[in-house]
Amino acid sequence: MRDKYLVSEIAKFFEVTKDTIRYYDKVGIIKPDKSKENHYRYYSREDLISFSYVFILKKLGLPLKDIETLLNHNSLDVSVSILNNRKEEIEKTIRELNMIKDMIDDYNKLNIHAYNNLNDYYIDDNVLIIYQEINKNKSFNMNIQQFEELNLKKIPLFTFCFDKEVFISDEFENAMTSKYKGRFALSIKTEKNSIFNRDSLKNFKVFSPEKCLVTTIRCYTNKDYSSFGRLKELLKENNLTADGMVLFRAVSFRNNICNNQDYYDVFIPVK
Repeated sequence: MRDKYLVSEIAKFFEVTKDTIRYYDKVGIIKPDKSKENHYRYYSREDLISFSYVFILKKLGLPLKDIETLLNHNSLDVSVSILNNRKEEIEKTIRELNMIKDMIDDYNKLNIHAYNNLNDYYIDDNVLIIYQEINKNKSFNMNIQQFEELNLKKIPLFTFCFDKEVFISDEFENAMTSKYKGRFALSIKTEKNSIFNRDSLKNFKVFSPEKCLVTTIRCYTNKDYSSFGRLKELLKENNLTADGMVLFRAVSFRNNICNNQDYYDVFIPVK
């Protein structure tokens, strides 16, 4: 091991750019000595060892200000505190990523269900939908965040809420008119026997009919909403009547110029 190294040699050894090494010099992380003979900047053998420490700390995701503190502070207590703080940050990130992963799984299940069950229907007595009408005074992210605090690992979907009177009216046949008489909400679907803290629902509304007809429909935006009208035909064919607010949960959208398509999971309380 030599006693001194050029910037280019340090950069090559650690597989970084020369600009990176110069930047560490500029911000005071590790500063080289300037030769009086040729005015070159040289790093010492001790500097080489310090650089190895710096790049290990960088790999741990520590910011440069913390790296500088660890290099220049003699107290091991400070090192332990900085590393513990970084560990807590990583644990928080892991929790957030796991939640995102679970939400992806949930959304994937919704898409698979829509694909496999389009236009099929069934009667379900275990529906529990937690929803919140969109507050225009809050940003979209603020509305979403309240669902995340429930920690149910479900993805909130944009939802149309139609009062029974609107749903059974003749004008509901014209979806372009009727959907704007629905209220906008975000919702997640779970089951009545799900285990979670019910006290956490104080800022939410709950849709949990005794019996519910559930189906998945597709409509073609601005072209064909006949699937909306067929919902009431479906009730009639099965000798059922609507018995409360109807929810349309928007599962997926295909937004292109020629063939826009919307997929909805529909929940109709029935008796």
